[in-house]
Amino acid sequence: MNTSTQETTLLQERMHWGIYLFPALFTVSFVVLMIPEFLVCHMFSSMTQSLVPGTQSLMLTIFPYFFSFVQLGTCAILFAIVKIARSKSLVTLTNRRLMFRTGVLSKTSGELPLENVEATFLHEPFLGRVFGFGTVIATGVGGIQFPLHFIGAAEQFHTALQNAVATAKRTIQLPNKMPLHNDESRYMPKS
Repeated sequence: MNTSTQETTLLQERMHWGIYLFPALFTVSFVVLMIPEFLVCHMFSSMTQSLVPGTQSLMLTIFPYFFSFVQLGTCAILFAIVKIARSKSLVTLTNRRLMFRTGVLSKTSGELPLENVEATFLHEPFLGRVFGFGTVIATGVGGIQFPLHFIGAAEQFHTALQNAVATAKRTIQLPNKMPLHNDESRYMPKS
């Protein structure tokens, strides 16, 4: 077996669990907004009952629960989409190429031979540095960028990608020059 064509997997990553941070912040903001909503509706319901005794506004008692149900349902759908996106995402680094696939509603997949990688970049936002994720960007020939978002242990992945690219570029073999036959030498210019 020719070892130069053998492909081995170096790393395989899914999106980091940090992808759940944004839906969690969204849910917390909804819950924080629900508290004043309940207070205001309760206050108006109390005012209405004190102005006209024996009446209770059904709208003011049902509205906050309905609106809260819609908000929490939206958050649950968002969490489900993120969970599916995380389970469907996969980034594979081999000794010859970088392969990736992400997305649920819109899918992105691709493959980049390592000898075509011109540059690699690492971006770790504040939350990424705290929770251990980041974005690794591989730039291919012609300046096309392949951002790999929410990679766990992004520094290690970036280092492994750089090492694999360097190794792949070192092992590129130029085709051997074919020797000229005696009868073909007459077509070559003499020096």
